[in-house]
Amino acid sequence: MEKLMLEFSSQLEEAFTIAQRYSFKHRVNSVSNIVFCGMGGSGIGGRIVGQWIENEVELPVTFIQNYDIPNWINANTLVIASSYSGDTEETLSAVKACLQRGAHVLCITSGGALSTWCAQHDLDCIHIPSGLPPRAALGYSLVQQLAVLVNFGLIQPTLLQQLEHSAEFLRKHQQEIQRMAKDTVSVVNDTNVVIYAEASFESVAIRGKQQFNENSKYLCRHHAIPEMNHNELLGWGGGDSSYSALFLFTAGMHRQNEKRFKLTHEIVSMKTNRIATVQAKGANRVEQSMYLIHFLDWLSLYLGYERGQDIVQIDNINYLKQELAKW
Repeated sequence: MEKLMLEFSSQLEEAFTIAQRYSFKHRVNSVSNIVFCGMGGSGIGGRIVGQWIENEVELPVTFIQNYDIPNWINANTLVIASSYSGDTEETLSAVKACLQRGAHVLCITSGGALSTWCAQHDLDCIHIPSGLPPRAALGYSLVQQLAVLVNFGLIQPTLLQQLEHSAEFLRKHQQEIQRMAKDTVSVVNDTNVVIYAEASFESVAIRGKQQFNENSKYLCRHHAIPEMNHNELLGWGGGDSSYSALFLFTAGMHRQNEKRFKLTHEIVSMKTNRIATVQAKGANRVEQSMYLIHFLDWLSLYLGYERGQDIVQIDNINYLKQELAKW
């Protein structure tokens, strides 16, 4: 996993080559809404992209992480389905249901049943390299999903260009990010960890939580500000030093949220000194997101090392799948 993290910038560059070479079979004549469909490490890319485009795209954006689909999906829905293995049963079920509604479905996968299904139904299917843990293929996912939206004229290429520039940006800050991650392990280890981000960066916090779960084999939760101030803030009345908090600060916050972050930090610090603050670097929202994602990736890796975990094993997930198959 460490080697894959070190090669993340190269993965982004390879992903752009794949996007540039792909020739779409079908065009979209009319789109009234966009749906990102995917689970786990495959699905988080759609959530991140969905937040990046929220101030640009003029259509509603929804995420499906289930077997079933909303009733309003129809022929004017663009569905971007992502399953790294191509065998994610929830995604396969949702894709089939979307096709039955006449939606325009496009898939991103390394193979599996989803690839076969696309060939059988003459669907656009962007193939990405196989052999990785899905959580380690985020670069491929982000690039392809943005490229799809640009290709169909739903967004301008600006975000895609920013993502392309982020490859070199991450290389520049690689050692700094790793140092910060190592220093933060002692803050979160042996605590109940919560990650706080502004609402517009909530997908980044979700990605961090997932990486703690998968890489570190460690329970973690997240919350977004300002919503956190209306409920969980009171929960800190029962907080203590068995809890730790990671505050993800970003430039360009809503003015009131800047104040909320500072006040929330002050209130939490009355209950625990296990607090880490990370100020995202980057000239834009995409670069800031990638900076924080990379930091949380490395933090989860080093925490896993500290706790003697096998970073890549997914025994509980495999057991669940085996038992589901018996039914």
